Amino acid sequence: MNMNMNKSILGMTLLIVVGILLAACASAAESEPADQKPQASPTEKSVYVGPILVDCIGEGPQKCIFVKENPEDEYTLFYDQIEGFDYEEGYEYNIVVKEELVENPPVGGSSLKWTLVRIESKEPVPIAGEKVLKTIYVGPELVDCVGVASQKCMLVKENLDDDTTLFYDQIEDFDYEEGYEYELVIKEEQVENPPADASPIKWTLVSVESKEQVAESGADQLEDTDWVLVSYMDHEGVLADPLPETNTTAQFQDGQVNGNAGCNNFFGGYEVDGHNLSVGPLASTEMFCGSPPGAMEQENAYLAALGSAASFAIRGGQLLIADSEGETVLIYNVAVPKSLTGNLWQVLSYNNGKEAVVSGIIGTELTAVFDEEGHLSGSAGCNNYSAAYEADGEKINIGPAITTRMACSDPEGIMEQEMEYLAALEMASSYQFEDYRLILLDSEGRRVVYYQLARTFELSETIWYLQNYFDGSEAIHSTLAGTETTALFNEDGSLSGSAGCNNYSGTYQVDGEMIKIELGPMTTMFCEQPEGVMSQEAAYIKALESVTSYQILGDVLAMQDDSGREVLKFKASDLVGYVWMWLEFLENNDTMTQPDIPGNYTLEFHPDGVINLQADCNNASGAYTVNGSQLDIEIMVTTLAACPPESLSEEYLQLLNDAVAYIRQGEVLFIDIMMDAGTMRFFPQ
Repeated sequence: MNMNMNKSILGMTLLIVVGILLAACASAAESEPADQKPQASPTEKSVYVGPILVDCIGEGPQKCIFVKENPEDEYTLFYDQIEGFDYEEGYEYNIVVKEELVENPPVGGSSLKWTLVRIESKEPVPIAGEKVLKTIYVGPELVDCVGVASQKCMLVKENLDDDTTLFYDQIEDFDYEEGYEYELVIKEEQVENPPADASPIKWTLVSVESKEQVAESGADQLEDTDWVLVSYMDHEGVLADPLPETNTTAQFQDGQVNGNAGCNNFFGGYEVDGHNLSVGPLASTEMFCGSPPGAMEQENAYLAALGSAASFAIRGGQLLIADSEGETVLIYNVAVPKSLTGNLWQVLSYNNGKEAVVSGIIGTELTAVFDEEGHLSGSAGCNNYSAAYEADGEKINIGPAITTRMACSDPEGIMEQEMEYLAALEMASSYQFEDYRLILLDSEGRRVVYYQLARTFELSETIWYLQNYFDGSEAIHSTLAGTETTALFNEDGSLSGSAGCNNYSGTYQVDGEMIKIELGPMTTMFCEQPEGVMSQEAAYIKALESVTSYQILGDVLAMQDDSGREVLKFKASDLVGYVWMWLEFLENNDTMTQPDIPGNYTLEFHPDGVINLQADCNNASGAYTVNGSQLDIEIMVTTLAACPPESLSEEYLQLLNDAVAYIRQGEVLFIDIMMDAGTMRFFPQ
């Protein structure tokens, strides 16, 4: 019996062993034919490599580099080599590598292999004991700051286009003098084991590249200038633009401020200490102005904002006045010289011949240019017009206008507006200026047309959109509907754009108003639609090659050939060349969202299709495209700071990502959001 039991146990044991062997074979059969399975294809990826090697232990002690896959990530140790990559300490790299799986890696080896594809960037970074030369710019004044204790700090920046930042330390061997702007070359080195309250970076002067005296800070910047209001803090705490038919000004001189508050003249005292400013008490005349509606409310808000002044700054030719909390409450431009000729005037309102003064229709532009020879020209909204005029002192007489013969149906009422505007011009018998605004009056002193001076662009400051071109046979044509012909004059002397169907490139050189253009490569597509686009393209390219001179008036670029004949006329982009402040978002159910500080939510379109944004405590960038009035914005990169709970940072970025269209009305930019969700409103900063 025991023998039988032993046999049974032995048999069961054999069965179990056989079963295990069969299972192992099956498993091996499933995993064995790796050569019959498709291998993972190598992939390319972008990685960042840190500036130093560190001691690490892999199979044994070794040196490791630091790597990360996203700029905002923390660096991690990389124990292997990157094939083909000649690493140099002291530089931070952005490289593209090919990543592939390693078959049967050795014990302790990596299952991934990285091979260098290309180096995207290689930037020097100071490491302990090493030195880097760099250029910096130092501002003309010292400001109060708090480091270890209260002190005076310099204002520095590394690029001319950057904002200055406080520099709490000293630049060794640099003898700073207030009232001068400096360009310096300095030596930057990392300090080993700095004290707890000291900087880990040391700057030493190498050379002073330039030292230029600037206007004195404080009162000398504020005084001797006529300032015209462009934005004010209204009673709801929102920066608003003044009513079109009001003229609000300020002049600061010898401790007395005076000006026009929109209806009444005002006057009072002020004191300046550096950039600290106190104003008041203020007094004014006591007229009541019922027109335009809201004039008195605006005046009261303006005087209240001026009385709350605690500091001022002058940036980009603008005067910014802030209250005691540092919030900007008033923004002024410098009043321009008063001249009828040589300027581009944009219509703010006009008399429609029905006893009413009305604003232009949104999406249209009415303009006027008076030249020295008694010739008036401009846009009537749909057609271009020209007329003769005579001016004697403040008297003016404008003759009947001749126009092109287009018929426009959109927006509704545009042709009626055109006839009313041209009729209003003929009613003018005198004119006067209100700083940067021009008013045409009839024989009874009533306003018939009210203009504002258009901003004048630089050649390389914007994207230029073709309006008219010479076809080579004594005819000037408007561009075909459905085509977009552009020119972008870059600061480096390169030229690019769309000719309507194909893209072109080239170079240009400018000497005063003379310009030399040489075209280079061009794409070779053929476009059938719209009809005539290829003929227009050929005429445009021929005209562009013939250009020898140019003039810019406001937002209009006119280019002439060597005979002085105008062959091309462009209009500046409605978007590029401004820093736009977000004023509000009006939803389609009339719900309104407004940022507390519009200047913390900005938008800047660049000619190369790049867009930069400030979203409260975060900065962002991305790309944009424009097709007619259609606008597409893609925000690609943003910082991830934690803004206060009441911040609109995330909502602001989401709204812009959903933008579908835009329209410009005077100084105001409207951006429509998809699904008719609502409209964002912006104003130039």
